[in-house]
Amino acid sequence: MPEFSFSDLATWTGGRWTRQPEGPLHAIVHDSRSLSFGCLFIAIQGERYDAHDFIDDVYAAGARAALVAESFVPNLPPSFPCLVVEDTKDALSRIAAGYRRSLDTIMIGITGSAGKTTVKDLLAAMLRGHAPTAATQGNWNNDIGLPLSLCSMPASSRFGVFEVAMNKPGEIARLRDILQPDHGILTNVGAGHLEAFDSVEAIAREKASLFARFPTTSWGVLWRDEPWAHVVQEIADCRWITVGDGGVADYTFESNPGIAPGLVVLECATGDCCQISLNVPGSFYRRDVVLAVAAARQCGVGWSAIQQAAEAFVSCTMRWSVRHMKGIALVNDAYNANPLSMRAALQAFGEMSVAGGRWLVLGGMRELGVTEEQRHREVGHDLADQPWSGLLTLGVRGRWIAEGALDAGMSDHRVICVDDLDVVVNELMERVVPGDAVLFKASRGEALERVVDAFSARLNPESSARPTNHL
Repeated sequence: MPEFSFSDLATWTGGRWTRQPEGPLHAIVHDSRSLSFGCLFIAIQGERYDAHDFIDDVYAAGARAALVAESFVPNLPPSFPCLVVEDTKDALSRIAAGYRRSLDTIMIGITGSAGKTTVKDLLAAMLRGHAPTAATQGNWNNDIGLPLSLCSMPASSRFGVFEVAMNKPGEIARLRDILQPDHGILTNVGAGHLEAFDSVEAIAREKASLFARFPTTSWGVLWRDEPWAHVVQEIADCRWITVGDGGVADYTFESNPGIAPGLVVLECATGDCCQISLNVPGSFYRRDVVLAVAAARQCGVGWSAIQQAAEAFVSCTMRWSVRHMKGIALVNDAYNANPLSMRAALQAFGEMSVAGGRWLVLGGMRELGVTEEQRHREVGHDLADQPWSGLLTLGVRGRWIAEGALDAGMSDHRVICVDDLDVVVNELMERVVPGDAVLFKASRGEALERVVDAFSARLNPESSARPTNHL
């Protein structure tokens, strides 16, 4: 459990205590619903809320202290210890950076347009079989989540594995300066967040900034055939570890027909290989596994621990979360989506073992800017020649996917465009039968999980089935 001294917190933030707390601070939280004994509550001021409004509740609930903005001082409970700063969000970043500097931890940063959470969870599991390891909590990878995740890391951690995400220029560099990574992984570069960037190359350069200050003693792991690999490699002087499906790379892999699904990973420098049975299909997932394997090997993890962690892996909620109900497989991959991750999900779904038909329920991909209609139509075009039983799309953006599929020759009796959740569920109830599988995929803002929940409830109102990732 971390412990934060009053003097360190004041030094890191440049703030002042109204009075010192009566005991040590062991946790830093920003949600008044997540208070714990000995915590420091961070009163974040957001666009649609101000956590200062909950200070009285936080005080009454037993928080030991609060970090507050100078402008709020006149409204403070008189006996509540508060650290007063100019900007609480900036102060949280300063606390995380200060705490990071105090740690003797090997820090690995992971960035990319898709697969960050999967690679993070895989690598963290592999490292935990080797030494104490901390990792990003869930998907806390932005300018609030990353600092909070860092501040929850035990000081005894030998390794830290943290996602570094972005949705606007300059964000990766700011998070990098907080995390201060020793090494890094690039999963891929794709057309996500084009709303804030003028090209995919600009996105690649933003991702590359994670590696910009790496010395020659650091290493970075990336996919050998990543189209934008040269942009990243030009920025850093570190040692690059490459992954590929054959050919010349530091780690290569191939599918193993004796394991379904499965792969064999070869460490080319030693000639060592490892056979791994996987419980998630798709070439993108296999690539994620090998990226994690390469990083784990650089950290000294043995093959046995790597194999055990990879074979036991279960992905996060709404990331290839599979639920079987009434003989139907519901694949909820609706946590987020961009063109790259949408194609990855479709490819994996096509590989999934299914006795009956495969149905697609797709919603929109957010933050694509002026290119959004084109990108959606391209996804529809690309999926049109596959033997899907049907394509159901939701909303305006989903309609673009459907129109792209129709333009590419998908028969209109297999394409259904709707704007209402209940209509989607009704269509699924009418068309999907036992033995079939349904993939749900969209950006988080589309809230496609509502369709999953409603369809599940209609299939079996009394069900208490839980998601599983074993196919």
